[in-house]
Parts: sequence; C-alpha cells; structure tokens
Amino acid sequence: IQRFLTLGKTVPRERRLVDLAEVIQEATALVEPTAAHVGVEITRTSASDMIVTGDHESLVQMLVNLLVNGVEAAAKQRVGAAGGVAVATLTQVRLTGSRTAGGWELAVVDPGPGPAAAIAPRLFQPFATDKPGGTGLGLAVSKQIAEDHSGRVRWERRGEQTWFIALLPAR
Repeated sequence: IQRFLTLGKTVPRERRLVDLAEVIQEATALVEPTAAHVGVEITRTSASDMIVTGDHESLVQMLVNLLVNGVEAAAKQRVGAAGGVAVATLTQVRLTGSRTAGGWELAVVDPGPGPAAAIAPRLFQPFATDKPGGTGLGLAVSKQIAEDHSGRVRWERRGEQTWFIALLPAR
C-alpha cells in the first residue's frame, strides 16, 4: 500500500546534500535481515564522496526496492539450483556505487535470469510484474524517484547476471 501511495505522490521535499555511501549502507541494513533469512548475502562497495542533491529517504527507498528485487531473484535461483531443496551455500547480491562521466552509478547485481521477455518492455510501468504475488510497483517507484533526482533507472544482462542500474547526477 505504501508503494502505491508513493506512486504519483508529488509532495515537495527539501533537497539537501546526500552522501550516497550512507544511502547504500542504510538500504542494505534494511534488507539484510530478509536476505539472510532466504540465504542470500548482500555485499556492497562504494566510492568516496558520492554526493548528490536530493532527498535521502527517497533514495533509500529506491535502493531498497532494487535490493528486494535482487534478493528475491537470487533466492529463487538458489532454490531452483537445488531442485526445490534449500542448500547451505549463500547466493550473493552486489550493490555498488561508482563514478561515471555524468555522475554516479548505483548498481544492484543478482544471479537471476532477469525479467521475462513478455514483461521487459513494460518493466518500469506501474503494475507490470511477472512475479506471483508481486504488485509491480517497486520498479515504477524506483524509476520515479530516480527521475525526481534528474536521473534514470535501467536494467541489462551481463553474462549470467542481471544488473539494475540507477544513474544520478553528481551535485
């Protein structure tokens, strides 16, 4: 319900200098208990002085949404690899923050297969999902938050991994 209410919400928030390393740390801390419960490890790395002008809470929400999707994909891969039987090994989701020519790249990388071809063109639209029980709002909200910060979100496959990448301009 909170994601639904956030979608389309135009409450102006005060923009401040935000350290994306702190955003990464907070988002990871919020998702780690769930990840650990399903046997997924989250690792994170970030550059220093990753400063943007924006809303800290919204940026945390954006990363939480991307991390939750990554953890769900990794957990599904983990169970699938074991033939439906839980295994003792952890599956990993990586969250990285790095400098690009235009600003900062925040990437969530998981071992899942990515979205189904039928849903991929609509992936960032509200209610677009191929997950049983999914609302299809997490990625739409993440896209909106990135755009509210003059950025964007995209996804791609690199080798055997799925990458969700938020690009945000440096301050």
